[in-house]
Amino acid sequence: MASSQPDSPSDSEPEAIPESPPTLPSLHDAPPSLQNTAPSLHDAPPSLPDAIPESSPPIPSLYTFPLPPLDQQYDTPERGIAAVNAFAREHGYAVSIFRSIAKKGVKKIVQLCCDRGRTLRARPDNGPERKRQTTSIAINCPFLLRLRLQEDGRWKLTVDKQEHNHEPSPPSTHVAQRKQELSTKVPVIKQQLQQGLSTRHILTSIRKEDEESCLTARDVYNLRRKLHIEFLAGRTPLQALLIELPRDGEWIFKHEVDNENHVTALFCMHKSSIAMLRTNSWVISMDCTYKTNRYGLPLLDIIGFVATGSSFYVGFAFMKDEKQDSYEVILSCLAEAFESLTLEPPQTILTDKEEALMNAVKVVFPSTKHMICLWHINMNIMKKARPILAEQLAKARQETEAASSQRRTKVERDRELREMVNEAWKTMLKLWIRIVYAITAEEREEKWKQFNERYKEPIFEPLLDYLRSEWLDDCPEYFLYEYTSEYLHLNEISTSRTEGAHWLLKQDLQVSTNDLLVVLRTFENAVKLQFRKATDAIENEKIRSSTDSRWKHLFRLVVGRVSAKAMGYTKDVYNRFLPEADNKPLIPLLCRCNSKNTAGFPCIHLIRQYEEEKKSFEPELFHQHWHLYSVSAPPINPLLLLQDPLQVRRRGRPQGARNFIGGGESTQASTQDASTQRDPSGFELILSQEGGRGRGRGRGRGGTQQASQGVGIASSTAQEAQQASQEGGRGRGRARGRGTGRGGTQQASQGDTMVGIASSTAQEAQQASQEGGQGRGETQQASPASMATAQGSGIASWASRDEDSWSDRLRKR
Repeated sequence: MASSQPDSPSDSEPEAIPESPPTLPSLHDAPPSLQNTAPSLHDAPPSLPDAIPESSPPIPSLYTFPLPPLDQQYDTPERGIAAVNAFAREHGYAVSIFRSIAKKGVKKIVQLCCDRGRTLRARPDNGPERKRQTTSIAINCPFLLRLRLQEDGRWKLTVDKQEHNHEPSPPSTHVAQRKQELSTKVPVIKQQLQQGLSTRHILTSIRKEDEESCLTARDVYNLRRKLHIEFLAGRTPLQALLIELPRDGEWIFKHEVDNENHVTALFCMHKSSIAMLRTNSWVISMDCTYKTNRYGLPLLDIIGFVATGSSFYVGFAFMKDEKQDSYEVILSCLAEAFESLTLEPPQTILTDKEEALMNAVKVVFPSTKHMICLWHINMNIMKKARPILAEQLAKARQETEAASSQRRTKVERDRELREMVNEAWKTMLKLWIRIVYAITAEEREEKWKQFNERYKEPIFEPLLDYLRSEWLDDCPEYFLYEYTSEYLHLNEISTSRTEGAHWLLKQDLQVSTNDLLVVLRTFENAVKLQFRKATDAIENEKIRSSTDSRWKHLFRLVVGRVSAKAMGYTKDVYNRFLPEADNKPLIPLLCRCNSKNTAGFPCIHLIRQYEEEKKSFEPELFHQHWHLYSVSAPPINPLLLLQDPLQVRRRGRPQGARNFIGGGESTQASTQDASTQRDPSGFELILSQEGGRGRGRGRGRGGTQQASQGVGIASSTAQEAQQASQEGGRGRGRARGRGTGRGGTQQASQGDTMVGIASSTAQEAQQASQEGGQGRGETQQASPASMATAQGSGIASWASRDEDSWSDRLRKR
């Protein structure tokens, strides 16, 4: 119960404030069971009478909660309200401003009511129906306080009405309490949002420090939205993206628009990507992913590979569609980036069998070799082969069971059939791999004849036609070893790294309904993290050496100069053939090995020679990709604005997919799907129809196991064998490969090179020259000995749409 209150001036109000809290007559007239108080949250609610006469009107229960101290004064009304709510938090209620009374423009009184004190305003029945159904806590609670301005300029608290018409409730149910706590935690939450933490993780960290915190997920969502609106400052998200992000010197952009000025393509590179690309530009991989933004634009993820065995993001591209023209625009931006960095075009590009992308690569990078992901090839074949194998084996089993008297349950028969299909698929895959890794055309033809002989039944004719027309005749130079043995691919023959990069981005993205500004700011956290991880790994390898004394004589000169990944590949080749034994293959007399040309490390003949002579490998025997260079990120300088992209039609999915509409293409649903989870592929539908769990989340698929170049034929991969042994169960989905390799984009070591970036303004150029730059504000550092020196190249304003081309503007600078 509250203590007595001191006298208060009436300020000429029609109703005087009594010296003590008023007692309401209704309390004395009400039944004894309704005359109660609730001094704390722990008291049990009062019991109601067994029955109330129908003639009696309903009488609300009134509760008296403890009052805040009335003998204190406050410098401002805000401090008074904060003090009252701090006290009320412990007793199950909260207050908010009901009205303010001013005289001659000076605020004299601030009336505070219970946050449940206002009257609920019902919507008219004939009003428009709202999609969002709202609720209210208002129940016309009579509780009322006043803050009065005293002659000394301080504010004093008095009581008008002390009773509430509701029970106490936890602080989390009161917006005023949550708002007051949120105001004290805004700096911490803002920093956590900038770090890319999800709302769930932010709340977890807050509650670890303060178990009594009343904040909810909605409070964090609202704060996130408020900060986003403040960052926009009246601009569209795309305008803020192209103006604010380049201003910080972190991003460079280039875009294309249609006749109505809508963005149709947006190419983005981070400054750390430029640093990594400088010494890791030989092999890149690219693949599209979906459900990353509210416009439905496909995201082309471009990935590079580094010496330590990790990957890094070369760039991102949002496109209106996946047609050849769109791909050519993006690849042209990438080609300009290579040219401005004085880099040769990539020697090999790795993709899926996307016809439009393959044609665009031929146009933009005519001298670049192109490889198709072997894992995706195998999955496409599996989608065709497994139903045929299952049908054949099911018929054979029916004939066997008809002649047998043994009867088994359906579950047992289905399990047995899956095991039989797994074994049959593994056998077929091994025969197919032998065709893929045939060294010569004659050997390939011989292996193909064996494959046809093994599957000569009429039921396999559609599969054989598919293999011949879709792969062996249509694009043999993209995946057959007789062609790819001449390509520099650095042991990267699958796009599993790119799939892992997709996964890493979507881990932070969480939903697919964000605009491009939020998407790029989220991606930035992943890019910076992987850049730091890659540079740390490079510097760490420089000072570490193996404790295995067996290899000291071979790697003495390359330890700290060549990555452990390359030395590990070399050790694998050594262990496969040496020391010579009956259980190991013989070393071919003639060296037809292409390990140096394709993977960039010594072949078995060189290894044997250096082993016999007890010499150490020189760094020159390893491709420059495997050398450990220091990495530094150069500054970037761009700008721009525009309208948001138009909503695009969704990519089609095969029959049986959850989003299949018909006609080979799915259209956008009326309610936008916020999930970033991709739709199932064709082979996954086959697995799910057989009763499996679809894609697994296990260890990385890593692509088809690669044969040591020139020293043998690769056998089927461990992942393919694992998938084959688990029918439909832990299918070889794209999520595989995310245990070891999906860490996404760990950036690689770069040489002591740093690209000189031209300053876009005279002041920047002057500043750069004062800091030791050369010429027009360009900063150049020595490249590795074998790399060309950057001469006056700089990545400036990619996005400006002047008459001059981007390259012309760079040359003029």
